[in-house]
Amino acid sequence: MVSAVSEPEEITRAIKGTGAKIVFVSAWSSSCPFCLEEMPAIAAAYKELKDTVGVSFVGISLDGLTLRGKISEEAKSRALSATRTTVERKGLSFTNLVWCGAADPIVEKFGIETTPFNAVYSGEGKLLAELPQLPEDSIDAARVIKRSILEEFDKQKK
Repeated sequence: MVSAVSEPEEITRAIKGTGAKIVFVSAWSSSCPFCLEEMPAIAAAYKELKDTVGVSFVGISLDGLTLRGKISEEAKSRALSATRTTVERKGLSFTNLVWCGAADPIVEKFGIETTPFNAVYSGEGKLLAELPQLPEDSIDAARVIKRSILEEFDKQKK
C-alpha cells in the first residue's frame, strides 16, 4: 500500500494502526542512492519478521518533500508514482507513505532530517531507537535491523 500524507498525525495514525508494539520506520527517497542500497536489507528483515506478533514496518517516502508548504497535485502525482515504482522494484511489501509537504513538520515530529533515516518506534508512535547508517552488506544490515527491533520488542515486554 502506498498513500500520500501531508500531516504528521497521519504518520502517527499509520504507526498506531499497525496494532504492533514495535514498528520499524524507514524514511527514504527514490533519488537517494544510500536509501536504495539499504532497501534489500529492509525487505529481507521484513520478510523474516512480518509474522512476528507485535512487530510491523512502515516506510515514509520523502519524494513529495517541499521547502514551500503544500505541493501541487501534479508534483504529488509524480511523488506517488516514483514511490510506487521504487516500492515495487525493491520488494517493499509493507505500508509506505509519501510525505507531501514541507520539511519542518516531519523534522519536528519524527526527527527525520536526512535520508536514509531508520528507527524503531513504539506502537504509540514514540521514538525508541534511531539506527545508525546500516552496513553496506545487505545480510549484515538485515541483522542490524532485526537485532534493533527484537531488542526494543524485548524491552516492551518487560
